[in-house]
Amino acid sequence: MLPQAEAVAVGSISVDRLAGADRFVTAIAIAQAAYPATAPVVYLANGYDFPDALAAAPASVAAGGPLLLTAQDALRDDVVAEIERLAPAKVIIVGGDAAVSEAITVDLAARGFVVERQAGADRYETARRVVGGAFTSASTAILATGRDYPDALAASAAAGSKRIPVLLVDGSASSLDAATRDLLTALGVTAAHLVGGTAVMSAGIATSLSGMGISAARHSGDDRFGTSLAIDKAFFPTATRAFLASGADFPDALAGSALAGAAGAPLYSVSPACIDASIRYDVVSRLGVSRVTLLGGEGVLGRGVASLTECAGLSISERELVRKLSTQAASLPGEYSISIREFGGQARQVSIDGAARKEPASVIKLFAAYVILFRVDQGRLSLDTVTRSGISVRNCLRVMIQISDNLCHADLLALVGNTEINRQLYLSGFRNTFYVGYDGTGRWQSAKKSSTDDLALLIEKLERGILLTPQSSALLTSLMTDQLWRSKIPSGVPSATTFGNKTGQLWITSGLVEGDAGVVRAPSGTYSIAVLGDRNAANWAIARLSRTAYEHLAGAAITPARWGSTNLITTSTATIYSDAGRTRIGTIPAGTRLVADSSSRVYYRVGYNGKWVWLHHSTVATKY
Repeated sequence: MLPQAEAVAVGSISVDRLAGADRFVTAIAIAQAAYPATAPVVYLANGYDFPDALAAAPASVAAGGPLLLTAQDALRDDVVAEIERLAPAKVIIVGGDAAVSEAITVDLAARGFVVERQAGADRYETARRVVGGAFTSASTAILATGRDYPDALAASAAAGSKRIPVLLVDGSASSLDAATRDLLTALGVTAAHLVGGTAVMSAGIATSLSGMGISAARHSGDDRFGTSLAIDKAFFPTATRAFLASGADFPDALAGSALAGAAGAPLYSVSPACIDASIRYDVVSRLGVSRVTLLGGEGVLGRGVASLTECAGLSISERELVRKLSTQAASLPGEYSISIREFGGQARQVSIDGAARKEPASVIKLFAAYVILFRVDQGRLSLDTVTRSGISVRNCLRVMIQISDNLCHADLLALVGNTEINRQLYLSGFRNTFYVGYDGTGRWQSAKKSSTDDLALLIEKLERGILLTPQSSALLTSLMTDQLWRSKIPSGVPSATTFGNKTGQLWITSGLVEGDAGVVRAPSGTYSIAVLGDRNAANWAIARLSRTAYEHLAGAAITPARWGSTNLITTSTATIYSDAGRTRIGTIPAGTRLVADSSSRVYYRVGYNGKWVWLHHSTVATKY
């Protein structure tokens, strides 16, 4: 038996390694770990090429034996010794003479082994023969492209764990070939899993399956690592052990997928030096495994992988979200900056042009509210402080956030002054946000600006209670929850989801500006999201971007909320006016549903009985 490296502890996880001096010895080490005594069958495939062995790993699990590797022309002594130790009733050679020579068949037969060759005219026929030799029936199958190895390797462990076959097909073909159709029918397959996106596994193949009455699910990522993660998330709701193999080459993963399949454990493709943050989260947090096994020596998977060290830079999930949002934004009217910050969980962060200083419209009022409440916390102002218009800070904050009142916004800015506000924002780390005036570096700014990075960070810090006292944080959070306009971020999340946001809209010379920033408290976790769109951006476009973000972070498709135009309800008998609080014209009973569209400080203009009237903000509450 080969000596194995001792396990080391990384937190509560035991990390061990199966490795040899080369791919052949590593495969032997894996076989010994899986089958310490004997095995009824041994599969033997070329260790220098991948196609023939791709279908062999799950087949070997189903047959109850390991997958060993060989050179094309002759058996190595250590491979022979391992076959003799296993004492199989049969050795199955995968592939034709060009892959594993007839001389090897003769050698094995001379040593007393029963030898069977499973081979076809090409890799696809070989895979079908391997599957046909190991499976008499299967309700489910995995289809992967035979043009390259990463996707099929990622699927092999999953297939082995579920005792289902992997079939190789030409992923670029416009439809499924007749031979594969026949085999699926013969096996009784009713459900198929397609590995990889449409670029590697065409939509036509999925259509062919549908035409056969076979349901098809697709598992893909933006690269081999992402596809590996997608498969493991789909096939392993639970696991106590995980395997890591290099995504840069195939030999160790070929043999290792057979062991992982036999162990009922996922196999992840990782880079040689570190572990992608999304994969680490899946292994450590979602599955919570107690054991991780590395396949290959330190030259294949380095010490960073052994210590479960996260790779720097964007994770798989973050890269995929950037791609989704960027692709979608390019198809929408206007131009968009987008920033997302996840609290807890994977702590995913995305910034697409997020540092760009843009016209934020009324979304900037969140920063005004923060600065005012910061001074309240310092004792330099109070919620009962009266502004220049005679309205209290408390009431001005409410109408500024709830209905986006511009007059109270100006009143609150006048209490502190733009220069002092800009200085406070700069000192708080918001370097791309300022009002007209001197900014935190002493430069004159002729227009207000903000960035989605600043907005998403502000909301995260507010949600975490970092910037303000708990009382002030709770107040601002409640004001955001009660704001009236829900056509953007809130229209991209399910109706039962709690959220708080501040929206904005403004016409400027370059076209319509639409913005929104808020916090979304999804069942899968809480995150902040900020979107600033200009050059004739659209509110529905922001809703679509919001939905894409929600579905990606939650990992599931949703039905987004549909908000009507009614946004207020009277909480008591409300006096109504023909103007902003001057000419009384009657009352509205409590419980009346209304539509508000504008404000004049503490008076809201609402639609009632076919006409516009005014009422005091204290007599209404948000209601959809």
